[in-house]
Amino acid sequence: MTIEQRRRSLDLDWRFNLGDAGADGAGFDDSAWRKLHLPHDWMIEQPRAAGNPSDAQGGYFPAGVAWYRKHIPAPESWQGKQVTVEFEGVYHNAEFWLNGRCLGRHPYGYTSFTFNLDPFLRYGEDNVLAVRVDAAADKHTRWYSGSGIYRHVWLTVAEAVHVGHWGVCVTTPEVSEKEATVRLQTTVTNDSLADCEVTVRWSIKARDGAEVAAAEAGGGVGANTSAELVAEAKVMSPHLWSPDTPQLYRLDTELCSGERQLDDVRLAHEVALL
Repeated sequence: MTIEQRRRSLDLDWRFNLGDAGADGAGFDDSAWRKLHLPHDWMIEQPRAAGNPSDAQGGYFPAGVAWYRKHIPAPESWQGKQVTVEFEGVYHNAEFWLNGRCLGRHPYGYTSFTFNLDPFLRYGEDNVLAVRVDAAADKHTRWYSGSGIYRHVWLTVAEAVHVGHWGVCVTTPEVSEKEATVRLQTTVTNDSLADCEVTVRWSIKARDGAEVAAAEAGGGVGANTSAELVAEAKVMSPHLWSPDTPQLYRLDTELCSGERQLDDVRLAHEVALL
């Protein structure tokens, strides 16, 4: 499983409506809505006027409410896996539904967040992800904020036992021109009903793809819990990062149970030794 397979973009082919439409249900007819790709800011498209509630601090843009809807086919092969959606940023006071079932709310506009889609997915059918964005409040910021799903959206399909979201942490407690100590920490999440013995293997690679260090750690992860596996690796004669030589190393993280590969997070983490 590569990072391209487990994590895919959901930016394309959304339906958009400016105005409050009550469009959370899966059967709502959005065929006449505008089709667009994310990221999208609907506020910048509107005419400015001195009487608009955003005032000078918000650029005199109008406030309001808008809806987005995304149709997502869910193949039968997704059953038993963990399917999540990640929004990098929605401004603001956003509410979310899948097939008419509420996923939750996220009022703050500048942080990313995720929802688990498994409980409400219809496998082998079309699924509808609906988002209501409420920017109707007066003077909610001291600068132009924009409004809408203004950052990328991602869909992740992983095994029930997988590397947790934002689950890879790298630190370099000791670095010199002779060697660098790299501390590797990975959170493993077990969303299944059975305990699982796992092994995490880390590989640090140079810019040309050559492996310069590796480590692994194993342990048990209880059902419906998470565990952290930690190891250290040594990079000899490292290329140290500086503004003049911005050398980065790549970290690949592989999760296995016995001979079975459960997760493989590649091309997602770069490491600077400094």
